[in-house]
This record gives sequence, C-alpha cells and structure tokens, in this order.
Amino acid sequence: MSIDYRDIARKFSYAQHAARADQYFSKITIDSSVARKPFASIDEATEILSGLGVLLPNLNLFKGVRVLDFGAGTCWLSRELAKLGASVTAADVSDRALALGQQLIANDPVSASLDVEFVRLIEGRLPFADGSFDRIVCFDAFHHVPDQELAIREFARVLRNGGLAAFHEPGPHHSQAVQSQYEMRTFGVIESDIRVEELAGVARSAGFTKIELAAYTSHPALISLDQFNDLLSSAEEASAWT
Repeated sequence: MSIDYRDIARKFSYAQHAARADQYFSKITIDSSVARKPFASIDEATEILSGLGVLLPNLNLFKGVRVLDFGAGTCWLSRELAKLGASVTAADVSDRALALGQQLIANDPVSASLDVEFVRLIEGRLPFADGSFDRIVCFDAFHHVPDQELAIREFARVLRNGGLAAFHEPGPHHSQAVQSQYEMRTFGVIESDIRVEELAGVARSAGFTKIELAAYTSHPALISLDQFNDLLSSAEEASAWT
C-alpha cells in the first residue's frame, strides 16, 4: 500500500519535521557525496544543472540582489548565487544542514568571503520583515514543505514590490515515484506532489500577478549533422535554435 504524503504532513508538528531533517543531515559529513552537490552524482548533476540553466537567466539577477534561498539544505545554491554577486540568506529548518553549508563555504577559499547569511526556520512563518528580498529561490525543497499555502503567502509578504519567486520542483505524481515512497517509508519525510494549478490559485490570492512555467528537458535530442543543417535551413527554425 502506498504512503500518502498528506498523512505525514498532518501527523507531525513543524518541530518534528525539522527534527527529522536534522536527523537526516546528522549522517552527512563534509566528505560525503551529498556535500559535493550539485555534483553528488552524474544523474543528479545532469538534472540540477539543466534546471539551473533554465532558472538563472529568468531570475534577472543584479549585483547586490537580495535573495532568499528557501530550503537551502547544504547551501550549494546559496554559494553559487553569492558568487554571482547576490546577497544571499540561506534558510532551512535544519541546523545541521546550515552548519554543514557554512562549513563548506568557509573552507572554500573562493567562497569564504561571500555574502551569505544562515537562518534557521523554526515555524511556518518566515522570520523576515515585509519586503526583505528581491528574489526567492526554492530548488527541490518546496515538495518537503508541510504547509505549502502558508509558504506561498509568506513568500509574497517578504518579497518587495516587483520581486519574484522561482521554483525547481517535481511534478503532480512525485509522491508515487519509487524513490519518493522509499524516502517517506524510511525517513518519514514529506515527498508531496506539486500541482501547479492549485498553487497558482493560492499565489494569485496572495498577490502574485504573473505565473509562468518553463518547458524544457534535461536530456537534449541528439541529431545528425544533416538534420542539424535542415533545422538551420529554415529562417524561423534558425532563430529558435541558434
């Protein structure tokens, strides 16, 4: 019988969910593969870097941009955004995850002086003033959130006027994947489905005015040279592919 992620979300308090996250990260050291994220494994690196390649050009970053990395985990994305000149707040429910992220950044001579702040989240409401951030990024973390509607309303509150929130998340059947069922059964973590239609309604009611999705694949089609030249032979196709 499959596990319903909503049962896990309802069963435990916010503090208990945080404790489970801490328990998970307590087994990860600076020498583990997870600490090498986004290069923890070949398959994961392909997926993450493909998503990042779509996310970054649409964030419209600028030097000094204030970014909230929500669900930062080991803070790998916080580090990379700070390298691009952002002022980053890495926020997570797990003290251990943030401590590991802080250690990884401090031990890297290229990253040690970056502008990254580490904040532990202790409840569903974010500990930041209204309009604190220009951007919010949630990369493969939102599907672990117990109360997604509250999170979206809080995102709207802490974003400045004209700010944007960007997500990289699985789809509407994520909870039924073999790996998701294993994670929920073994670790009691939330592996929720992401139903954009439902969340879009919440976002609009919270004040978000524009909702866009990026359609892409992490596995590009390989074609022959003749097929490539055929694509370029059309002016319309050439403008789309070059």
